Amino acid sequence: MKRPLSLFSLLFLLTGCTGSSSEEAVDYKLLASENQLTAEFAEIASGDHEEVDFSRYVFLAENDEEFNKAFSTLNYQEEIPDNNFSSNSVLIVALYESGCQAELMEIFREKEDPRLHVSVEEPDGDCKTIANPRSFIISLPKTETNDMEEVVLIDDGEESVISFN
Repeated sequence: MKRPLSLFSLLFLLTGCTGSSSEEAVDYKLLASENQLTAEFAEIASGDHEEVDFSRYVFLAENDEEFNKAFSTLNYQEEIPDNNFSSNSVLIVALYESGCQAELMEIFREKEDPRLHVSVEEPDGDCKTIANPRSFIISLPKTETNDMEEVVLIDDGEESVISFN
């Protein structure tokens, strides 16, 4: 009798520990990423906001015109990436990284929080004393960006809330 009870208890504990996470992954496509960030892009991204963190910017483009204007200020070496604006928006995230190249790790939402959380990480190394620009051009379904006003940027564990222009 002890054996079935122990097996049942173990199964109950295992299923109890696999409850749903507070994070929901967001489907996205990284269209481009380069070491580019210009004063012109910073001006477009910061808009009329008085308080701006001058090391991190986000810009949401809902159509070709907005995207082309923002993209032209970034001075990318590659051509403008294609995006289907009938179903997708483009989020441009720009920041200053260390000399180690930052990577886009994930985009998610936390339950009860309408903001997107964008996580980037830099590898460990001796390159943390140099500040280089880095921008990510990300395609997201419009269902994820409707009525969104802010993004939580998680840069090596440090969270910054950044408003759109």
